[in-house]
Amino acid sequence: MKEACFSEAQEQQILQMFGKSQLRAGQRELIAAALAGRNVLGVLPTGHGKSLCYQAAAVLLGGTSVVVSPLIALMRDQVQGLKKIGIAAERFDSTLAPEEKAALLAALSSEKIRLLFVAPESLENVDLQRALAATSLMLFVVDEAHCVSEWGHSFRPDYLKLPDLFRRMRFRSAMAITATATLRVQQDLCTHFGVAAADVFSISPYRPNIIREVLGAADKLTCVCRFLENAANRPAVVYTRTRKGTEEVAALLQQHGFNAVGYHAGMKTETRESLQDAFLHNERDVLVATIAFGMGIDKPDIRSVIHYDEPTSPESYLQESGRGGRDGKPCRSLVLMNEAGCIDAQNRIYAAEPDAEGVQRAVRWLMLQGARAVSLWELGTTCDVPDDVPMRALWHLDKLGAVRIEERGYKFYKVKPLFPLQTILDGRDSAESARLSWLKEHPEGEVEDAALAWNCSYADAMAQLRECEASGEWRLTLRQQALYLRSYAPADARALAVELSAAYARRREADSARFHTLREMLCQAPCINAALESYFTGCTMPPCGHCSACKGKHPVLPVAPPPPAIPPHGELPELFRDNQRKRFLLGLASPGLMARRLWAHEHYGAASGTKWADL
Repeated sequence: MKEACFSEAQEQQILQMFGKSQLRAGQRELIAAALAGRNVLGVLPTGHGKSLCYQAAAVLLGGTSVVVSPLIALMRDQVQGLKKIGIAAERFDSTLAPEEKAALLAALSSEKIRLLFVAPESLENVDLQRALAATSLMLFVVDEAHCVSEWGHSFRPDYLKLPDLFRRMRFRSAMAITATATLRVQQDLCTHFGVAAADVFSISPYRPNIIREVLGAADKLTCVCRFLENAANRPAVVYTRTRKGTEEVAALLQQHGFNAVGYHAGMKTETRESLQDAFLHNERDVLVATIAFGMGIDKPDIRSVIHYDEPTSPESYLQESGRGGRDGKPCRSLVLMNEAGCIDAQNRIYAAEPDAEGVQRAVRWLMLQGARAVSLWELGTTCDVPDDVPMRALWHLDKLGAVRIEERGYKFYKVKPLFPLQTILDGRDSAESARLSWLKEHPEGEVEDAALAWNCSYADAMAQLRECEASGEWRLTLRQQALYLRSYAPADARALAVELSAAYARRREADSARFHTLREMLCQAPCINAALESYFTGCTMPPCGHCSACKGKHPVLPVAPPPPAIPPHGELPELFRDNQRKRFLLGLASPGLMARRLWAHEHYGAASGTKWADL
């Protein structure tokens, strides 16, 4: 039964505007709850139309709705699509030039923007907050909402502030939306955003058109080639675990005559977009990719999704396999498994946990007194921790009132004038001429030094450097992303480091449990789809009848080869921490190892295939 706040006329308006014939299960309920001003949680399968729920609600509500999204590329695509159908949408992110940001903020203050897409960290921008405060704020949308929950499979520290921001900025209501949330994650999100149990709309993850198959494979390349020889299995996406693996598998498939191409986040933006477009328009029919491919990509006719490397959680498996068959026609999901691949997956889970010494060093680094720009690269490589560590630590320090982020920018600048200095100075006042003359004499250095010379704040120095670039008179290069921090009060660094290390240990245990759960689903469950249903919803369903398990085909995983001999200690580089030594021997990257270029060492990865616990 349709709620009164979402009328038949409004539904027809939305269907016509977005070119749909009807709403899918869960969409009407989510839109209606948002129109009624209630906080709501939507758990909809990949390809089910999550974005339509908040886009439709925002159009009907009027005012300004904000969508928090983790990927700039995804935001860009959505904004372009909305503009094509006449909806006033914009994005606010770090790639915008100063004049673009100024124009956007002016439009926002004038209430000319219906949907604003932002990255989580952008919401901390003071100018953006000021502009939002002057508008009629309606819906606060958190896309990929599982990132808020510590129990989610891809928890992100920059999502931690979102519940507080939602309440402080006085939005009318919130919509948290995701494709993958277990009951525990759903409970966590309901607590964070004040969602009543009646306003949780969770759709079964089961999609009958996806035929799930699992195969034990020693020679994965041969299996993929045989599978792809059948034209009915193309277009296909082949998921690999690493960028290097993506390039290698794509090259091998090309050698076997397939129109394949590799795709990963390490490529230049224009290269990725070109390859993505070629796949979307069927100029290439096999895309070998890391998980960088998929979010927000709308290609309805993908006929197979192949996991060349074992997926690491039920969440990632469901999300990635769900990118096929969006047109409702049959799609095959094939997972290739062997014991060596499972060992590698488990080793990566252990390697992702920062060790206690690195965490403590990072916390102390952040708590130095005064105000200063902290290079995330310098902190990460020196302490050998990922960016996740300082960001999570800063969230805690901010809550304690000890350290706050005043500005996001860069540590180093480099400029080159494109015209004679006298031409650039023509018509400038004395203060600006003095600043630009100083810049000509100091074409390279730290942004903090420029701020000191110009007698301005770090934020102003960053803005002035960007203005130089925007003028077309200077070429600007910025290096090493930095946070400008200010200390306000002392805090117990050791206690915080212990708390963070405990949190990372919990995450490693949870990730390991997720991987073992997935392995049991794929190798032992009587029905793979029934196992997924139980995991995500707590409900039972009858056997699907068409997965490989229902057909009695449980994979037998080829055994791993014997682990290689470990090189003598004297031949290894000097590594003072046990986890660093293990990562080096297994060939698993970390900021510290990469900064020292140890990937080029003759023994890097020498113990690959050995279990983490055996080193």
